[in-house]
Amino acid sequence: MLSREQATDLALLIGIVLLALFLRVYALDIVAWVPDSYDRLGDAGRLASGRLPQSTIYPPGVGVMMAPFFAVLPDSLWTMQAVIAGSGVVLVLVAYRWVDSLTGERLAALLAAGGVALSPPFVFASRDGLYDIPNVLLIAASMWLAGGMRRMPVWALILYGVMLAVLVNLRPNNVLVLPALALILVATDRVISVRDVVSILLSRPVLIVGATGTLCCVLFVVMGDWIGTSASAPITLGPAPENLVYYLYVSGFRAAGLLFLVPLALVGAVSLWRAKPRHTMAILYVIAIWPVLYAPFDFTSSRYMLPPMFLLLCLAAIGGASLLSRAQAPASRVRWPARYAGLAIVVLGLWFTAGSVLLVANWAETSARSDEGLAREFRPDLDDLPEGSLLVGAVSRAFHHTSPELDYFDLIDSTLTTGSSASGVDGMMSAIAEQLSEGGRVLYLHSHWEQGQDFHGDGQGQFVLYWEAITDHFDVTSVMESAGKRFTGETWTLYEVTARPGSSQ
Repeated sequence: MLSREQATDLALLIGIVLLALFLRVYALDIVAWVPDSYDRLGDAGRLASGRLPQSTIYPPGVGVMMAPFFAVLPDSLWTMQAVIAGSGVVLVLVAYRWVDSLTGERLAALLAAGGVALSPPFVFASRDGLYDIPNVLLIAASMWLAGGMRRMPVWALILYGVMLAVLVNLRPNNVLVLPALALILVATDRVISVRDVVSILLSRPVLIVGATGTLCCVLFVVMGDWIGTSASAPITLGPAPENLVYYLYVSGFRAAGLLFLVPLALVGAVSLWRAKPRHTMAILYVIAIWPVLYAPFDFTSSRYMLPPMFLLLCLAAIGGASLLSRAQAPASRVRWPARYAGLAIVVLGLWFTAGSVLLVANWAETSARSDEGLAREFRPDLDDLPEGSLLVGAVSRAFHHTSPELDYFDLIDSTLTTGSSASGVDGMMSAIAEQLSEGGRVLYLHSHWEQGQDFHGDGQGQFVLYWEAITDHFDVTSVMESAGKRFTGETWTLYEVTARPGSSQ
């Protein structure tokens, strides 16, 4: 029988979970991106049907995570989106359970769960067709469970090792989470010598988890041909200082977060340090290393900072609860911090709520301005093409699952395979010439990639070279232009490609 206090906490948690679910599924429409969403869609479907993944860009972690769902649900973007949204709801529960296990304070746990449920970055990522929410979920779950490794049965240790392997193969940079897991694992150990370290490394839990994770990682490498491309993302120190400032600002929840959330997180870190210093070190390590890890990459995105943002929310919840618990103290010097905490929680709650409600209200426009939104406009025309027609373009992945009767020449694959767009032009020209000589139809889908988009931000893409080569040697006729524009401002245009009169093509 639950006590009155426990029943109240349970009711509040259920309410938070239902709110999180509502914000993640209400008026939901697919938002998907080339190549990310469609590569994972294809690999998940292949794994679910017993075939190997084919992506040469991404490791198979997302496909491995999605495959069990694809085995029982339709092979579609909607299934992927359901898993992503569901992961966002589960993340709320993980925040609650982890903070509760760290502090024993249900108020702190409820504040953490509420923050993750309401925070606009987590709401958006849970509705988006990318994999950042499953990524954060596995990081959070691995840190939460690491402290209990020694009590796990063998089957649980094996599953934990598989989870870590999937985590590393979601995004290889996640390997930097492992030192944090080690700190949490040895939270109650006295480590003062090399012998102590060796004893921990040779313990049964570490050996089982390490062996399982290593074997799975080797298997994932053998399964696909993605390492070369994954490792080729350009790293340069040029934009690193500017990117670091941006990531620190984003991970601190921007201006309002710096005023209200970061101070609470600092209080939470001090409070948690007194009880669990190594857990605190692990959390602060991940918060600190993540902006530094991503700063050297040319391409920047705030979604990369979701792991430190999640941890910062948890610390802020601990800090807020710690200050509020002193509200009944008679000394005014104690009451003022409690009043600040109450004000901060109200301001952040209103700010989060307003941002998430606005985000959900505008979701139809967000979907229409994504790659999937533009692709939807062209599908009726592509469905009318004769079987075996050739579609050339950098966004052809968006049609593989809906128009399998067509043939495709994908410009991203061509660029990655040959090393540059300039090197890939000859292969494209040969494919078009062969198709036309056999009496087949050729269409070219001109997209944002030809209008300045670059795959890695290193200047090697130059997808306009493909378009220039086609217009130099073939006649092109506009078939249709998208009514909508991508969020970056570009439209897509479908062209019919035909042999130029008098040409030898």
